[in-house]
Amino acid sequence: MAACQTPQKVESFSSEQLEQLRSEIKKAVQETRQPREKTVETVEVSPIEIKKKIKQKKVKKEALKKIVIGRVEWIGTLSPKIEFRARIDTGAQSCSMHAEKVVEKEIEGERYVEFTTLDEEGNPFTFLKKVVKTSMVKGTSGVAEKRYVVKMQLSFGKKQPVVNVNLNDRRNLKHRFLVGRNLLLKDYIVDVTQSRLLGGKE
Repeated sequence: MAACQTPQKVESFSSEQLEQLRSEIKKAVQETRQPREKTVETVEVSPIEIKKKIKQKKVKKEALKKIVIGRVEWIGTLSPKIEFRARIDTGAQSCSMHAEKVVEKEIEGERYVEFTTLDEEGNPFTFLKKVVKTSMVKGTSGVAEKRYVVKMQLSFGKKQPVVNVNLNDRRNLKHRFLVGRNLLLKDYIVDVTQSRLLGGKE
């Protein structure tokens, strides 16, 4: 006869142990269902970069307040009243106006200069202006020439700026007036793809 096998003893759990086991299983299931928190990487920014970004925001904010002009705009003098089709030149430090028959005069101990300019139709107009200073400027030929600088009030769009203008013989140039940076700074942005954004005749 085959030997009788001894039945294995089954370990029993108390009700408290079963309850604790159920609680642990339930907790483990809940943890697996919860979404994992995303780790956020912190990036250190140097004080120089912070200052740079603040400056960029400031520049962009100021740029939105500026007037956009084209590569060619109308500009005028007030006395006598003349209008010029002016070239906008961000590379030029100051404005320049066509002048011929330039004569220096002394009035009550002050230096003045009398000169003639031409409007777009070639009509002559004579000015008498106090000399602010004289400067030696290299022309397109490369030769340094003496130029008088006078202060003038101009009509440019809706504004009437007062700026220094150097007098130059521009009869061989397309435009008798050149607008430089001393007028453009702080107020204007140039769009070279456009012309006459301030209005005026074609």
